[in-house]
Amino acid sequence: MYIFDLLYNVVMTFVVGTLQFYFLCRFTGKKTKILNFILYILILYIQDKAAYFAEMNISLELFVLYGISRISLKNSPLISGTAVILDIYVSMLSFGILNSPEEILLPYISSEKTLILMVIAASIMSVCLCFLCYRLILNQFYIGEAHREPYILMLLPPGLFFYAAEYYIIHIAYGNTVTTPVPVEPAKHLSLLAIQLLGLAVMFSALYAYRRVCAGLQAQTDFNMLEKEVKAQKTYVEQAKLRYDQTQSLRHDMKNHLTVLGGLLKKGEIDMAEDYLDKLDAAASGLSFHVNTGNPVIDILLEDKLNLAKAEEIDIEISLRLNAVNQAVDDFDLCVIFANALDNAITACGRVEERRKLSVTGERQGDFYMFEFENTCTEELMVQTGTGLSNIRAAAEKYGGAVSVEKQSGIFRLNVLLNISAQ
Repeated sequence: MYIFDLLYNVVMTFVVGTLQFYFLCRFTGKKTKILNFILYILILYIQDKAAYFAEMNISLELFVLYGISRISLKNSPLISGTAVILDIYVSMLSFGILNSPEEILLPYISSEKTLILMVIAASIMSVCLCFLCYRLILNQFYIGEAHREPYILMLLPPGLFFYAAEYYIIHIAYGNTVTTPVPVEPAKHLSLLAIQLLGLAVMFSALYAYRRVCAGLQAQTDFNMLEKEVKAQKTYVEQAKLRYDQTQSLRHDMKNHLTVLGGLLKKGEIDMAEDYLDKLDAAASGLSFHVNTGNPVIDILLEDKLNLAKAEEIDIEISLRLNAVNQAVDDFDLCVIFANALDNAITACGRVEERRKLSVTGERQGDFYMFEFENTCTEELMVQTGTGLSNIRAAAEKYGGAVSVEKQSGIFRLNVLLNISAQ
């Protein structure tokens, strides 16, 4: 029996430690070195041999996992605390649920071989249950949400309660070992089993409620962003229409202006003619665009974004003619593509210490038109599908097109392909 206990402790320490470490890394979305994992397993084994009480083992596991999360994985205190409490709670709960059937069957086992088989079977089922719970949590709980600290605080109070309840059950009802026969009360252990199963259900209910709250808050955030984007794009369209009307008005009055200039020149009023001409030039300049793509709405949008880029000391290159696109693509959809792409590019360039560059090109390729947005970025930039890229992709798909993103050697490249033949 001594050899079995030794092998059992070694195997279970490795298996449980692996599961706990796996869950912590996946839950927080961080990767760590294998050395940290080996160190954690060694600490678990040493503390299992050194500690005389189950509650001491549990406390040490909690402390060590929290330290790894904070120091090695570099998670915040709130995320580390929530992740570790859930981690240890699920581990305790999985083995605690199988403790009740073990305790009920224990008085009826007379042979050592049968006892060993029962312990092995219960341990395997506990490990499987623990792994299943971890997977269900990770599948239901999107890893990226772990970094929403204001929201994850909602999980901490129920997590602490579940942990304390399971800690109390293990300490009071089962003690430090499950292999020593003691007088049992089947009704009591069935009640404990029911309580633990209920705790499992409540835990998943809390996680589901948390996920729904996060989804609602994220949906509201996305809606607010879209609302602001729509207002901005309407402003670009209105400004373009206003400039067009002003240009038409200037053209309409040009004959009268030329008549006035001719009259001044005939009278020899050269100075007055020059002043009048300067005023006309200023009026015309106020209606012109620094960028001329052939689409007044995009010209105004680009002018606005170029001012933001210049404030960030970003070098801009634009090679773009939209005459082939104007009749095929709605101005609003072009605004969606350009506004989101340029906002993302300017933000990424702003994080680069030097060599800040942004280029926008467009080229017709048969029945398709390809936009390319290229900008410098940091090596740490992660290519993610946020609201901006999702909006661009939706606009491209509306015209039978596609979107591709690429990051290489500090350069981020976004390509947007539109089918303009069927429009």
